[in-house]
Amino acid sequence: VRVGPFARLDDMNRARGRLGENKIETAVVRQ
Repeated sequence: VRVGPFARLDDMNRARGRLGENKIETAVVRQ
Protein backbone atom coordinates (compact mmCIF):
# COMPACT_ATOMS: atom_id res chain seq x y z
CA VAL A 1 0.00 0.00 0.00
CA ARG A 2 1.35 3.40 -0.87
CA VAL A 3 0.51 6.31 1.43
CA GLY A 4 1.57 9.93 1.45
CA PRO A 5 3.06 12.31 0.69
CA PHE A 6 3.57 13.56 4.22
CA ALA A 7 4.46 17.13 5.08
CA ARG A 8 6.03 16.14 8.40
CA LEU A 9 8.10 13.19 9.57
CA ASP A 10 5.80 12.76 12.59
CA ASP A 11 2.81 12.22 10.29
CA MET A 12 4.67 9.51 8.41
CA ASN A 13 5.74 7.75 11.59
CA ARG A 14 2.18 7.84 12.92
CA ALA A 15 0.85 6.24 9.73
CA ARG A 16 3.59 3.58 9.80
CA GLY A 17 2.74 2.78 13.40
CA ARG A 18 -0.94 2.31 12.64
CA LEU A 19 -0.19 0.06 9.68
CA GLY A 20 2.25 -1.95 11.79
CA GLU A 21 -0.40 -2.50 14.47
CA ASN A 22 -2.48 -4.22 11.79
CA LYS A 23 0.43 -6.41 10.63
CA ILE A 24 0.93 -4.44 7.42
CA GLU A 25 4.58 -4.09 6.45
CA THR A 26 5.81 -0.66 5.46
CA ALA A 27 8.76 0.56 3.43
CA VAL A 28 9.80 4.19 3.22
CA VAL A 29 10.25 5.40 -0.35
CA ARG A 30 11.51 8.91 -0.99
CA GLN A 31 10.51 10.79 -4.10
